[in-house]
Amino acid sequence: MKKISMALAIAGLGAAALMSACDNGATNAKKPTKAQECSTGLTTECLIGTWDVNGFVNRTTGEMNANVNYTSNPGKLTFNDAGTFKFEVPAAVTNPAVAGCNPVYGSWSVTAGTLNLKGTSRNECLAKNTYTGTPKVEVGASTVTLTLDVLYFMFNVTDEAGDRDGFGETFSISAN
Repeated sequence: MKKISMALAIAGLGAAALMSACDNGATNAKKPTKAQECSTGLTTECLIGTWDVNGFVNRTTGEMNANVNYTSNPGKLTFNDAGTFKFEVPAAVTNPAVAGCNPVYGSWSVTAGTLNLKGTSRNECLAKNTYTGTPKVEVGASTVTLTLDVLYFMFNVTDEAGDRDGFGETFSISAN
């Protein structure tokens, strides 16, 4: 009788282990799209990923500055889940002052929709060492756009004051 009870107990444990291994719903759950992650505005989940660096956008009209428009050959801005970022200047940037500024590294966090950035390497190329603000997040059919209200990463991309005044920076990522 003891052998039968022991065999049943072992068989039960084995079946339980197999069932729990096969029924792991958390790992089989479909990852949300970037559009879903950004649908409520700026969050940590929304920001994580590699964004295209599109250029300068007019803060009033929303139009791209033709002199600083990199949508056809964008740079990259990567926010990773460890709270660090890497900014890579678009290849089309010809200003020699930014040659030593590529890439720029730093740290980031999001608190209640507010983005906090701090340059930690090559930060002399940034407009300021830190940025705290509430960027605009727009979810479109195929892309999500992130727009900073100031020039932070790309301030030194141009030395033309007319290309800087009234402009922010815009970035995009696939909505899927």
